Amino acid sequence: MTALRLESGLLFVSLKLRFAGREEMVYGALLDTGSASTVITAHVADRLGIEPASTDSLRRLQGIGGAEWVYTKQIESLQVGLLFLNLPEIEVSGSDYGFGIEAILGTDFLLSVGAVLDLRNLTISAL
Repeated sequence: MTALRLESGLLFVSLKLRFAGREEMVYGALLDTGSASTVITAHVADRLGIEPASTDSLRRLQGIGGAEWVYTKQIESLQVGLLFLNLPEIEVSGSDYGFGIEAILGTDFLLSVGAVLDLRNLTISAL
């Protein structure tokens, strides 16, 4: 069971990313059940040594806040507490989302690991 943080009415969680043998903790990850995919900012990508490659796909994300272009990257792992996903595909954005958001944890991860959100106790876990 991992604690969620409620900041300015938004749910945040810490997550660990691994790419090319490097690990990075991201403390400003917005938990967004309205986002189909998991996204990291270019600043987080830089810290992990992630750079765009010709084999990456470009995608256009559309949401309430507008549209943006991102590129996809397969990383080694994504972890939230004890919830672990091996070889996930994430998206890298050049946008500044504000509110200290460094990543958006989307339903792709939540569904893949069978996440259970307990909003009364502000925790995330698995069955």
